[in-house]
Amino acid sequence: MYKTILRRFLIMIPQLFVITLVMFILASQMPGDALTGLLDPNMPLHVIEQMREDMGLNLPWYEQYTLWIAGMFQGDFGMSTTHRRPVEEVIGERIWNTFFLGIFSLTITYLIAMPLGVLAGKYDRTALDKAIAIYIFMALAMPTIVLGIVLIFLFSPIGTGWFPLGGTVSAIVLSSGTPFEIFMSRLHHMALPAITGALVSTIGIIFMLRANIVDKKASDYVSLARSKGVPDRVIFGKHILRNSLIPVASNIGLVIAFTFTGTVFVEMIFNFPGIGRLFLDSISLRDFPVVNVLVLFFAFLTAVGVLLSDIILTIVDPRIRIR
Repeated sequence: MYKTILRRFLIMIPQLFVITLVMFILASQMPGDALTGLLDPNMPLHVIEQMREDMGLNLPWYEQYTLWIAGMFQGDFGMSTTHRRPVEEVIGERIWNTFFLGIFSLTITYLIAMPLGVLAGKYDRTALDKAIAIYIFMALAMPTIVLGIVLIFLFSPIGTGWFPLGGTVSAIVLSSGTPFEIFMSRLHHMALPAITGALVSTIGIIFMLRANIVDKKASDYVSLARSKGVPDRVIFGKHILRNSLIPVASNIGLVIAFTFTGTVFVEMIFNFPGIGRLFLDSISLRDFPVVNVLVLFFAFLTAVGVLLSDIILTIVDPRIRIR
């Protein structure tokens, strides 16, 4: 297994290289550059050209890419053209917000998806199964943006006022509250974004778990166990549910990667200061040093998620071994 993990990380290097190369090529074809939205219309042309020269924007894209790669190997991720600070500082200020939002959303996802998936599979073709199917189809048909807007109108200060809109913590609590009060304030601010992301993420897990349980209920070893007089409770818990959870557990890594990379639109909808919102803002402002590093981070997170899924699969199912 250790050799496989090492090999996967080595394979990841050329994959990330190709992703960043494609991203640089696409960025070079976009109209404008990092100075487009920052310039004063009354600024003399020679001053603008000197600024582009100083920032290296007049160089061909392949020379800019080479300089960026060389800088990364030296620990220099570049300077944000919008924030005028090192990229690692700009991202570092927001990455923990996205991390905690992702953990909160992931927790809600499995708290909702696991019970609903088990109930839908255990009581398939019943009224309960149909009710869960209605929830699935409603969540499947509703885009994240629409769902977020609906929750804002219902539960934000625009509606009932149960949850705040925007920010990560109350300024009053942050200045005079205890650590526990600050923690609860952060959870309160993350609730709506986390619920929005979780409701969308539950769809695949419920579908998979229900299908696995229904399939295992009709398997030969379950029929054999029933013929031997094994109680239904033991059959479901020991034979059906345990085997049905294997594919779900193997996808945990991918779900984690999707949860963290899928917060882009959620953070924009709820004005949440995370790296997802920073990513979209940087694209609109042509802040390519920040965009480049975030694309690299999202690609790395996805690759690690795939590897984590393979490792978890070998743990939950001893019959499978990574060689």
